[in-house]
Amino acid sequence: MKQTEALAEKTNKKTAAAISEAVKALLRAETVAIAGHINPDGDAAGAAFALAFALKNLKKRPVVILDEYNEKFDILPGREFLPAFGDADRVSLEQDFDLFVAVDCAELNRITAQAKDIMSRAKDSLCVDHHVLNKEPFAAHNVIDPEKCAACELMFHIINEMTPIDQNIASALYAGIVFDSGRFLHPSVSPATFEVAAKLISTGIRFSEITREITQTHSILEAKLLAKALSALTLEGAIAKLFITLDDFEQCGGSSKDLDGIAEYALNTRGAEVAAFLYEKSTDEVKVSLRSKEINVRNVARLFGGGGHERAAGCSINATIEKAFHLIEPALRNEMNEANLRGN
Repeated sequence: MKQTEALAEKTNKKTAAAISEAVKALLRAETVAIAGHINPDGDAAGAAFALAFALKNLKKRPVVILDEYNEKFDILPGREFLPAFGDADRVSLEQDFDLFVAVDCAELNRITAQAKDIMSRAKDSLCVDHHVLNKEPFAAHNVIDPEKCAACELMFHIINEMTPIDQNIASALYAGIVFDSGRFLHPSVSPATFEVAAKLISTGIRFSEITREITQTHSILEAKLLAKALSALTLEGAIAKLFITLDDFEQCGGSSKDLDGIAEYALNTRGAEVAAFLYEKSTDEVKVSLRSKEINVRNVARLFGGGGHERAAGCSINATIEKAFHLIEPALRNEMNEANLRGN
């Protein structure tokens, strides 16, 4: 199904050409493996499941490869495409797929070892992402547009060229857009984003329930980890800093998939311009999640081999929590100074 003229005008020529190539690759393939990044979020899962439904509607044989994800994303339809469920049981991961698709991830170090192995054997490859690249893209075909608020926004345009958007597809895409746009609050949201969301809602999806489940509902375990993080919260010159240690994980249970929303919560602290949430992945590795109201935290994350978006980015640092913060703090303050924000 062709894009409407109004929406087509919102997609730049380079992206439109890339979408056309992606559609051709998808229509040529019969077996398709779709993978998201490690620690998949709502955008990765939504884009993967939406594409799987679209391909199934086209009589293709898709399978989705995702790490375990937060239970809040169980509201997304599509679990039957995972290897442990339903249709995916009949698609062998040992075969050489016609096409490998990476969604919400344009760098090889962000997909699992299993996904890398499947991609190495696939006859063709495609990447659909909305992050600014640190390296050259790894796929043969690439639809990469950092101006889009979510991979799901790009995926809408791809699917809309191939098949009608049904409720399953719409639910998955809407969830991804709501999640990665921060409920339409991030600066990457455009009028075109709302047009896409409106078209998805018009299919009759339970958009209020989806929004509430993935952005407001939490488990007791998540609440306990949030409480641990907030007990360590400090405001240091407009930087809201908080952390989770390995001991905290042991006391509360859970894992990194249960930490969604902590950085965003800290950013809402009165007086904060930036939030830095750090958690221990091991005794000598710390994951840093950065959120901001105005400054470009992607610039900071890239200094340490990470990436992301202007207002939401992250990286991993081989250090203790305190050392990692002392490494990133000067870079954060430099960005704040350039933006003429308080915090010195």
